[in-house]
Amino acid sequence: DELTIDLVWDAFDKVENRDKRIVLFDGFPRNLDQAKALDKGMAERNTEIGQVVYFDVDDEILIERITGRRVCEDCGATFHIMNNKPQKEGLCDKCGGKLIQRNDDNEQTVKNRIAVYNDFTSPLIEYYEKAGKLVKIDGAKTPEEVFNEFNDKLGK
Repeated sequence: DELTIDLVWDAFDKVENRDKRIVLFDGFPRNLDQAKALDKGMAERNTEIGQVVYFDVDDEILIERITGRRVCEDCGATFHIMNNKPQKEGLCDKCGGKLIQRNDDNEQTVKNRIAVYNDFTSPLIEYYEKAGKLVKIDGAKTPEEVFNEFNDKLGK
């Protein structure tokens, strides 16, 4: 945690005009200790976390989405076997490279990642909800619906 927090502050402190910009933390904090360190560091910098966005999605949908992801071996373009199919099965639309499933996108690894999330990260939902900062978004909807709900709830 200490190293992660130090890296976050190194990056955060390089942001110019932070008071006039929105800073998005993606994948941080991951546990309560990191959240408390984030709050402390923000207070030391005379700022605070304004809102925390939580995309609420059932585990089965997450598993389906992640295990269906395919990535181009050559250019890194991302596709999905159900939701964003390439024009030619197994081949990248952008460069013609071979589409592969990342090692960490297999079902067992995804289930393990969800279990870790449930143990360490899900307590943050209650933490930020109690602080009045949690914004829940129904992540099970279509990408367009999620985008619209995100914009509606964040007032953009």
